[in-house]
Amino acid sequence: MSDSVEGPGVDDDDSNTNLWVAGVVGGEFFLKPRFSPGGEVGHEWLDVGDDSDSDESVLATTAESRVRWNFP
Repeated sequence: MSDSVEGPGVDDDDSNTNLWVAGVVGGEFFLKPRFSPGGEVGHEWLDVGDDSDSDESVLATTAESRVRWNFP
């Protein structure tokens, strides 16, 4: 990621590299041949690249549920 700001009295160039890692597990159950409820849960970790102003990381848990109805 890079950012550049130029203007009267301002000349700022920033650049950093972010790292994102996630693991997800899920499943679905076929109640009928064309109908299935399911879902997934996971963990995400984001490390925001080193910046002169801050060094941040975020850990989050995600969840998703879905219902699929497949048409012929």
